[in-house]
Amino acid sequence: MKKTFPLALGAGVSTITAITALSALGAPPGVAQSAIRTPAASGSTTTTLVAGPPIQGAGPHHIDIFVDTVTGGGTPKPVADCLQENQFVQGQLVVFRMYADDVSAGGLALTDANTEAAYVTIPGKGKIAMTYEGHAKEHLPAYWVVPWDTKGYPVGTVNFTVTVVAKPLAQWGVAALAGSTVPAQAGVFRQGFASGSDLTIVAP
Repeated sequence: MKKTFPLALGAGVSTITAITALSALGAPPGVAQSAIRTPAASGSTTTTLVAGPPIQGAGPHHIDIFVDTVTGGGTPKPVADCLQENQFVQGQLVVFRMYADDVSAGGLALTDANTEAAYVTIPGKGKIAMTYEGHAKEHLPAYWVVPWDTKGYPVGTVNFTVTVVAKPLAQWGVAALAGSTVPAQAGVFRQGFASGSDLTIVAP
């Protein structure tokens, strides 16, 4: 029997909200940043933005990708399923969730109808295909998702990437894009968070 993974759209909203907040603070697009609050002389706090490695690369791109990882069962059993988490015990399931949109298409979501490929690449494991399911399809846009069993995987940081390839815009079946000459485009998401926030496997 196929195991389904209930996914909450609200979890992704927190990520988008954080990115929006950084943009409002003057963060350059495509650059991962962390906010550090320090006490000012007057007793108030000030915020300093510290630049990190680009999550989607330093070059121009038209595919915006949002990724998180949540619990999905396994052994030892997590406290609950579908909790946002970045630290997993060997043997637990990591559920990768991904949402993407194409700026070239006016921000339309990438779905199973307009996407050529979507996959997670894990060092030592290679490519793992994602499926477009998320919540039931009536709650569009949904998520791309794939579970990964960490049993036997070495402890430490997992430097995964998530890749999604959109079909040429003329093949999307959208009247306004029928004459588009924009070819297939790819976007790649990689970790670049503050230390301790990247996906990590720990021993039981």
